[in-house]
Amino acid sequence: MKENLIDTCGANENNPLAEGDSRAFDISPVDLTKIVDKYKERGENYADIEYFRDQGGIDKLLNILQTDKQRGIASVSEREKHFGTNKIFKKPPPTLLDFIKEALSDAMIIILIFCSFFEIGISIYDNVKGKKNTEYIDGISIIFAVFVVVAVGSFTNYKKELKFQELNDTQNSQTKYNIIRNGAPLSIVADNLLVGDLIKINYGEILPADILMVEGNGIKIDESSLTGESDAMNKKPFEKCLEELEQGNSKPSSNILLSGTNVIEGAGAGIVIAVGEHSQKGIIRGTIDNAQENNKTPLEQKLDSIAKLIGFFGLGSAVVTLIALVIQMVVRFIQNDDFSLASMIEQLLEIVILCVSIIVVAIPEGLPLAVTLSLAFSIKRLMDNKNLVRKMHACETMGGANYICTDKTGTLTQNLMFVVRLVTHSESIEIKQNVKVDDVNLKSKSSKKLRQNRTEIIENNNYWEVLRTTVSLNVDATIQKLNTPNSDGDTEICESKNKTDKGFIEFLYQFQSPISEEKERYMSSPDNYKIFPFDSKKKRMSTFVKNENFPTGYRLFTKGGSENAMAYSNRYIDKSTGAVKELTEDIIAFVNNEINEMNKKMMRTLYICYRDITEEEYERCNEPDERGLLIDQKDLIFIGIFGLRDSLRPGVDAAVKKCHNAGVSVIMVTGDNLVTATAIAKECNIFPEKIDLDKPRLKDIERNPNDINDPNKRLEHIQELLNVKPYAMTGNSFYSVIGGIICQVCGKDTIACRCPKSEAEAEELAKQNNGVKKPVKIDVVQNMDNFRKISTNMLVMARSQPIHKYALVLGLKAMGHVVAVTGDGTNDAPALSKSDVGFSMADGTDIAKEASDIIIMDNNFTSIVVAMIYGRSIYENIRKFLQFQLTVNFCACILVFICSCVGNDTPLSSVQMLWVNLIMDSLGSLALATEPPYDELLNRKPTNRKESIINGRMWKHIILQSVFEITILVVLYLAAPKFVPEDKDVMREAIDLLKKCYDELPGKQKQEGDTYYILYGVKDEWSKSVNLTSNSSDCDNVKDRATLADAYDYIIMEYGGTTHMTLIFDTFVIYTLFNQINCRIIDDSLNTFKRITKGLMFLLVTGFELLIQIVISQFGYKIFKCVKWGLSLKQWLICLGLSITTMLVNLIIKFIPLEKVIDPCTKPKKEVYSDDTKASTTIKEMVNQLLPEA
Repeated sequence: MKENLIDTCGANENNPLAEGDSRAFDISPVDLTKIVDKYKERGENYADIEYFRDQGGIDKLLNILQTDKQRGIASVSEREKHFGTNKIFKKPPPTLLDFIKEALSDAMIIILIFCSFFEIGISIYDNVKGKKNTEYIDGISIIFAVFVVVAVGSFTNYKKELKFQELNDTQNSQTKYNIIRNGAPLSIVADNLLVGDLIKINYGEILPADILMVEGNGIKIDESSLTGESDAMNKKPFEKCLEELEQGNSKPSSNILLSGTNVIEGAGAGIVIAVGEHSQKGIIRGTIDNAQENNKTPLEQKLDSIAKLIGFFGLGSAVVTLIALVIQMVVRFIQNDDFSLASMIEQLLEIVILCVSIIVVAIPEGLPLAVTLSLAFSIKRLMDNKNLVRKMHACETMGGANYICTDKTGTLTQNLMFVVRLVTHSESIEIKQNVKVDDVNLKSKSSKKLRQNRTEIIENNNYWEVLRTTVSLNVDATIQKLNTPNSDGDTEICESKNKTDKGFIEFLYQFQSPISEEKERYMSSPDNYKIFPFDSKKKRMSTFVKNENFPTGYRLFTKGGSENAMAYSNRYIDKSTGAVKELTEDIIAFVNNEINEMNKKMMRTLYICYRDITEEEYERCNEPDERGLLIDQKDLIFIGIFGLRDSLRPGVDAAVKKCHNAGVSVIMVTGDNLVTATAIAKECNIFPEKIDLDKPRLKDIERNPNDINDPNKRLEHIQELLNVKPYAMTGNSFYSVIGGIICQVCGKDTIACRCPKSEAEAEELAKQNNGVKKPVKIDVVQNMDNFRKISTNMLVMARSQPIHKYALVLGLKAMGHVVAVTGDGTNDAPALSKSDVGFSMADGTDIAKEASDIIIMDNNFTSIVVAMIYGRSIYENIRKFLQFQLTVNFCACILVFICSCVGNDTPLSSVQMLWVNLIMDSLGSLALATEPPYDELLNRKPTNRKESIINGRMWKHIILQSVFEITILVVLYLAAPKFVPEDKDVMREAIDLLKKCYDELPGKQKQEGDTYYILYGVKDEWSKSVNLTSNSSDCDNVKDRATLADAYDYIIMEYGGTTHMTLIFDTFVIYTLFNQINCRIIDDSLNTFKRITKGLMFLLVTGFELLIQIVISQFGYKIFKCVKWGLSLKQWLICLGLSITTMLVNLIIKFIPLEKVIDPCTKPKKEVYSDDTKASTTIKEMVNQLLPEA
């Protein structure tokens, strides 16, 4: 291809395209992806270059793709049909209506809506018939509660989605790329790219498709978002890559550019070889769509189970009540001569209504509100801690996570190189990381860069001046001067696209040495210096400077790979005196030993040296001598060796330790080699301390079983891995052992599967296929038995590809684990979407953020600890509320049943039931669901996915507290009239009104003795045949009452209620409030009041509930059917004394070990760090077992 591609692309945007040759293509999109797959599998043999060579190279590919080297492609329509377009199917963002539909689909919400409409319907029916019924109030209140739950949940989710869309509303879809088609330069958006297009590659672009480079030089690509590799990758045309390989280059360049990666240096041109769903970006996004179907979270599954259990309980109670009351009704009608089928049907209807009321009472309608409030409260707190929660369920799910699969680059590490060590001729100096590190707390703290005096490590001025000048002149950077120092005290901002150079810049800034001073002093004029940039072949960078202050007027400053430091040097500068001295064997041995030690710790080591040169050497600096050596390869003065490393994010090691203490296993999945990965994992505390990672040759176990040609040896190698159960292994080995991923629907390999990846895609394809809908793809691990074995001890997966991480998450979930995944790159997206909780970083790729549930805005892995503790707090608070409300509802339900069977009155009126069953529950949810988290939550093991949300300990309290409360209330119901006298004033007013109504009756309805019995008799002795009909307005309320007794009861209730029933109501509510305090602590701790002062909301709500109950009881007699003017002080003391017994009962219950009978414990999960012989196998032993010949 000629240079005119780079020069002319983009000259014309609207040039028409001509159709050219449309003969069939001799290659499929899948075949083209094999070229990319070989690059992704690149190991020490660099099979991608050899594979492409064996396929015929670039010329053959151009011929197959029908691409002209100068004119590009001609055919468009046939090419689109065969290879597809670059449009990637993406589900539209959910609307507010979608969130509302999702909220209304909840089983508990559906039950509540049904019951509320039933109550409203019955109430309307009764009132139409002339019978006063206020049950509609309860129904309307439940509908209002449902509305609040749906509105809060839906709007919260919608608000988060809008914030995410705003965060992701970036430019990529409208970015235009320069191509050539049919000889004409065009500028088009990424969606219109086709396979075979000639495309220009520009600095700073994010590549829109998979590209084969055919032209250019000096191109470097940042692939960390896709592969996890932090180093920039060199890209060259295929011919140069092949030449490097044949010349024995240890790390030849590649000509393959992956979609979604970033061009950080250089420019060139290439051929598009994969677009749309076949490109790397498309493959990953497709995996996201497949994984992001709406599966219920562990908590939702558990709450559904509870809803069914409660439903069965309510239904069972209702059926038993129905049977008992029907039998009672039949017996009564048999004994009564006035049998009437109409009255029997009417009473039967009342019994049915009562039974439905029992079902409604049994349902914890406050539960959805408790869940919503707890999630909303936690989301707000997490936002304050720099966590953007995209999906509400992620908060609670994180509390049950027992596995975290985390990326390394950009997640555990900062994706930045830092100078961590300086080796001089005589000592090794540790350089502190250039940020202050805070402990892992619930609240994030800001960090500020350290600024130190360089005399703390280097006292001699001569040595420091040489060191800072050598570093300053050998970094590629842009400098912006500041008018005033910034918050870190710096007077300039220096940026570099090279991460190693960034590390050197930060080192100088740390010791308050602006680079601009050296640049201005020695490089103010282009005539005074020569720069030879770093080259992967030479492995060094050199700057030659002309300045009169140097002894000879010229000086060389150079940096390069540490392996050449001693070979190129013959002298050194003394750190203490600044004097130049001859190198000795001891110094050489010391330096080489330190280099080896740094390499073991996975540091990148670079030397810095200098040398005074002559004018002639300056002029001929790029000419080799008779030995073939350049000036910067001989007679150098050694300054030091720098050790640089992609350092851990602040507090990561402490965060990982907290995860382990919380029973959460952390697995690091990275694209780095196994040696680097294991070293970082040990530093992060991912590995147990007992593993020795220093001596064994870890690279020996990196071989892929699929690279072993002999099938028998391959199986033996896989079996050895299964026997050893290594702590660390490569992604290829892992994937081979588990047999890969297949589609459960079609049985094909997941990559070859063509089943629709989501319901939306299936529906779209059905429209194009005459309505025939194909089943959606279901990914499964092919060999789960092997997966269970190989994952037993695995803590590090190195050389990982996206499919490997995805398979790991898929298998762990299949085993019943709750899996969280952290990452910031495109390569993390499939696993992020498939996980139970996905954490992405704010500066991660758009695909990663789209696949995640929570975005960590401060890019700090330690924030996962914050999310974990809030997740556990949500789960704990929901459990507290469940224990509280089920005790209340079970008690109310059984109480109504018992009292309906043994007496003629129900102990709680409908309005009182509304207060207990709705308002109390809602306030209870506000009190218990917003309890703040506490550190002890991280000392517990995570809850098992299959473990019931109500454990045996909770059932013990629910059952025994309910039994005791019911006993107290039933005793009050039956015995209270004997020791709690009714208010005589209220009784007198009722009897006076009743007598007045009776006196106004026609004489024929009056019977002798009626007036006496009304005034002085017992209610049961009143006449049962008197029909109170009158035109008196005062008597309208008792008109048509069947008996005097009914009229008396009605009048009493109109005045309020009886002292008897008011005492039961108050005792029930106060007892419930004390039990609400009990339910704060559900782990059988003896101190019920611990941490109570930290829950301000709990104290306020509980105090408010108590105050409202007193007001209701004393002044709300007409509305809430309490006795007029309330209870006396003595009666209140009786109520309080009976209620406070719940505290004593709660203490006694904690010593009763019934939980093992009610809910037998399951076997505890085997710890990762077991003492099992195989589990404790060291890496060295693993190498010896795998490769005995080594």
